[in-house]
Amino acid sequence: MKNTLKKAISAISASLLLAQPMAAAEFYGTNPIVQDKYTADPAPMVVGDTLYVYTSHDEDELIDGFYTMFEWCCYSTTDMVNWTDHGVVFSLEDIEWAEDRAWAPQAVERNGKYYLYCPVHKKNGGMAIAVGVSDSPTGPFVDIGEPLIDEGDWNDIDPTVFIDDDGQAYLYFGNPELRYVLLNEDMVSYDKEVGIVKVPMTQESFGKGGHATGTTYAEGPWFYKRGDIYYMVYAAFAEGAGSEHIAYSTSSSPTGPWEYQGVIMTEEGGTYTNHPGIVDFKGHSYLFYHTAQLQGGGLFNRSVCVAEFEYNDDGTIDTIAKPDGVKAISTFNPFNQVGANTYCYIEGIDKVVSDDGTYEFTKINDGNYIKMAAVNFGSGADTFTASVKPEIGGSIELRLDSVDGKLVGTLEVPAAAEGTEAEYTTLSTEVSGADGVHDLYIVFTSSSPRDAMNLQWWQFEGSGAADQEEPVSMTDSSSSDSKPNTAVIMAIAAVAAVVVAAIITIVVSSKKKKNKKAE
Repeated sequence: MKNTLKKAISAISASLLLAQPMAAAEFYGTNPIVQDKYTADPAPMVVGDTLYVYTSHDEDELIDGFYTMFEWCCYSTTDMVNWTDHGVVFSLEDIEWAEDRAWAPQAVERNGKYYLYCPVHKKNGGMAIAVGVSDSPTGPFVDIGEPLIDEGDWNDIDPTVFIDDDGQAYLYFGNPELRYVLLNEDMVSYDKEVGIVKVPMTQESFGKGGHATGTTYAEGPWFYKRGDIYYMVYAAFAEGAGSEHIAYSTSSSPTGPWEYQGVIMTEEGGTYTNHPGIVDFKGHSYLFYHTAQLQGGGLFNRSVCVAEFEYNDDGTIDTIAKPDGVKAISTFNPFNQVGANTYCYIEGIDKVVSDDGTYEFTKINDGNYIKMAAVNFGSGADTFTASVKPEIGGSIELRLDSVDGKLVGTLEVPAAAEGTEAEYTTLSTEVSGADGVHDLYIVFTSSSPRDAMNLQWWQFEGSGAADQEEPVSMTDSSSSDSKPNTAVIMAIAAVAAVVVAAIITIVVSSKKKKNKKAE
């Protein structure tokens, strides 16, 4: 009986060990976070379980060899590695009184409305700050019809907005001076009695530096509060420096006095400017910034990047390195339809938006690919479907974890019929071996140098769809290979129940034998 019990207990132990999560795999995104256009001046904002980033847009072709910027764009993520492009949400065409320089924006939500503050060049004037209002974080935003801030000079740029715990909203802005106003409840006007307040530009507040005020402060302020500390993060010039780094000051009050704390990010990045945006999201802290690292980038063609960091116990921030990308904080669901505006990385592919707002991947050629990070196939996928418009035709290979990784499916796309205009069609193929969490590479192959196809959306089907109620957290010990699915848990429970029943039967039988012997 002892041997039988030992075997039963061993069986239960083995079953329970199978249920324990394994070490979590790590999946990373890519910097820059946008690869199909030049973006700058990132402004993150969290709404529920989604992080939005508003950016300015550097045009490919410059006018007069200077920043050429006409519009503001919006991107969002729930996992920090896969991003959805929401397109242009506000532009100079929406602001009748403005003519140029759609520079660094920031957005905030209040009472169900979203307010986007943007610096622009006023017709027959200097720089001023516009406000767009929307019912949605993704716009469209509508101009209030006049400047919020218009001092008639060039200082009125780079607005940063924050609503304090007591409900008072502050708008800081400025280059070379830092200034602020107290916004009214409506968020589109300010307290005229207090007026526009000029912050004392002292070395105690902003350090000794190389900008016009003799301090490090240059432009691009980012104002926020964490705990009891108010932070003013900004683009800065060291003495003798030819490009901006990111520095910060702190205060116990929303209006200062400020105390200089030091450098957050150094100058290296290939561009004259930088612009910080800091946010906490799902228990993580992130610094958004821009560099010139996108192919063809430079002083006037920048690209938005992100770095994760941690605060010290006293609230200070150490210097933050520029990473290749940040770690995924949750998984991506491939069983929903995924449009051509959502991806982690695209290689060699153009993206366009039709008049109805539909996104398409175009000019797809042999060797081009789409990367999706931390894709949760759960217990498995068995079908892949895509909406494609054939041209010369080719194949779509589905590979795991690298561009030449495990092949789990191939969708053949026939060439368009000669002499006919190609239309979008839905094609499907079988998938085998796609389960757990992996990076997914959608790789395009073709035997011709001509464009193979366009792609509008894709989607998987299979039993893993039932595992998608809650995204798997990638920040603890539960991930793809680490979190057993419901079926596995139920099977283990069934095995354990059978073993327990066997033990009970053995014990009862043993007692009966003992009783008979005693008689």
